[in-house]
Amino acid sequence: MASPQEEQSYPFVDIYDEDEADKAFLMSKPTCFLILGKPGIGKKTLATKIAQIWKCTLIDVFELIDENVSARTEYGLKIKELLYQGQSIPEELIVKMLLNKMETPEVFHFGYVLCDFPCLSEEYMTITEQIEIIRNLKLKPDFLINIKCPDYDLCQRLSGQRQLYTTGQVFQRDEWDPDIIEKRRKKKKESNKAGEEEEEAEEEEEEEEAAEAAADQLMLTEILPHLVQRPEDFLENVQRKIDMYRDTVLHPLEELMAEQDSQYLIELDGNKSPDELFTSVISRLQSMGLRNGAIITRLQSAEEEILEGLENDEIFRALAAYKLVAPRYRWWRSKWGRICPVALKDGEIVMGSPDLAVSFLGKMYTLSSEEALKTFMLNPRPFLLLPMPLPPCKVLVIGPPLSGKSTLCAAIANHYMGKVLDMDVLLKGHLEEARSALIEQIRAEATAAGIAKVKEKIEMERLFREQVALGAQEASSDKELEDFEESFQVDEKSSSEQPSASASRSQRAGTVDGCTLFSHPVTKRFLKGLLRLYPPVKAPAPLWDLPLVLRQLTRRPFEPLATCQLKLLAWNSPYLSFLPDGVRLVPDISFLPKVVSEFHLQSEVFLPDFYPDPKSPEDRLMHTLDVKRALLFYLSRTRPTRQTPKLFVSYAAPRVGTPITAQRLSKWI
Repeated sequence: MASPQEEQSYPFVDIYDEDEADKAFLMSKPTCFLILGKPGIGKKTLATKIAQIWKCTLIDVFELIDENVSARTEYGLKIKELLYQGQSIPEELIVKMLLNKMETPEVFHFGYVLCDFPCLSEEYMTITEQIEIIRNLKLKPDFLINIKCPDYDLCQRLSGQRQLYTTGQVFQRDEWDPDIIEKRRKKKKESNKAGEEEEEAEEEEEEEEAAEAAADQLMLTEILPHLVQRPEDFLENVQRKIDMYRDTVLHPLEELMAEQDSQYLIELDGNKSPDELFTSVISRLQSMGLRNGAIITRLQSAEEEILEGLENDEIFRALAAYKLVAPRYRWWRSKWGRICPVALKDGEIVMGSPDLAVSFLGKMYTLSSEEALKTFMLNPRPFLLLPMPLPPCKVLVIGPPLSGKSTLCAAIANHYMGKVLDMDVLLKGHLEEARSALIEQIRAEATAAGIAKVKEKIEMERLFREQVALGAQEASSDKELEDFEESFQVDEKSSSEQPSASASRSQRAGTVDGCTLFSHPVTKRFLKGLLRLYPPVKAPAPLWDLPLVLRQLTRRPFEPLATCQLKLLAWNSPYLSFLPDGVRLVPDISFLPKVVSEFHLQSEVFLPDFYPDPKSPEDRLMHTLDVKRALLFYLSRTRPTRQTPKLFVSYAAPRVGTPITAQRLSKWI
């Protein structure tokens, strides 16, 4: 027998107040469902009905793809690119999207209904690995719904499905088969006759029968001729998928269902209609005392303009009468008043707008922006849990250097779960950004200045070379031009006699100690030391001036072309500029370019006319550089001795008229 001291002081007082009830709901785990069954048994149909009534989030593969593509997420852009290339979506991407959906705020608030996992394919993950993912989810499924159906019945049902190719709608056999429709019609007629005898016929039944008759007539006349059977509904394909499910998926799923509490395992008969299956599930859930997800209702009114000028009491009095769930059941004012819960969670006191008012758990809340409204509608739990609504308290700690300000701030923030705002830490990031920006600016300015100086130096060198070349050109005489012409006429005999002449000159030189001057050991040592101290510097590429070369080609000994030497005419042709749209040059068919491709093989060269109709002296001077003119002279003068269709031929005996080698042509150039 209990003592008087242990008796409750107020036995008729409810120990759970409103705040405790709201806290219990906000801290509770949302109800999650996992629907299992053979392929095509109706998992998605049942999942859609449960998600609509129980206010859960439906996680379906096709809806995930559409959602990511519409939102232009990273996964959506990748899927769009793959589909444009005609490729299939990899299973790895599907699994990542599914797991990412499991981590969204709406799933943590409303729960989920999963019907496409685990899948039959093991391309990316085995069935065991997929089931292991289900076991390790943050929000584990509370209910496992297993839809059972014999293989024969399922094969007959799936093979009897037909699709309307214009809309994609799928019809079962009892909806399109004329024999079944006729039997159903006869059965209804017999039941109507029995009903007339019993005098129980009603007008509503007659209207339903008339509507069904009209639907059957529409099916037989307009829809039936356009129905097709999908390849996946062929009997052999259905049987193969069912066999694969039985061989690979069934045993691991049976182990998963064996681990589940039998109270939370719902097994259904797949031969029943989707409505009957849904009714069975809802009845089971309601018998367990479970409540569905709490929805957030946005309070919208046609009197929004009037609410803007009202006081807070008048605003809430008007909002409390919007979208009532039952007569005389008005919304209550929350502890937040008109303050935005999302902004208050971030430490800011911002008044909400009446246009963005919502109701949740019987109370009204006003949000400050569309972004805050979207965040609150997805998952309001983080913004309503205790200690909220807690107005932000800001403490300023001041003192001399090294007095312990940082330590005291850290202790206060740790005790009250606050945040420390250290000016040094806050300014450090901005200072680093400013320093980096300054360094980049200085680097850019220095680079621009250096480039300008280099360009100026190059321009000065170019002008200096032009002046030197111009002076050398003006100082040259006719004798120098004749010597330049004779230097090209030196034959191989003169070149072979040059070493002997130099040898005779060295023999005529004086001797020292029985040795020539350059063979003396002292001279050799001196030259070797001189070579070490001042090694020769070779230019990476021969330096030449294009304007100087072009000017020289317009003068002797290269002009006139009709009387100049043939070798000078041959040297003149390779120097000319090659531009598009002009004389067509076709390469040798045996020529193999460095880059072997369809574009480079047999690539033709087009050479233009250059000042074809000269009128002024300057035009005539520029016309001397005409490629077409040079080629015509060259072909005309080499025609008597030409022995090959190739463009360039040898001019020296004994190979006059024969094609020259690539090495000789490069030497000319």
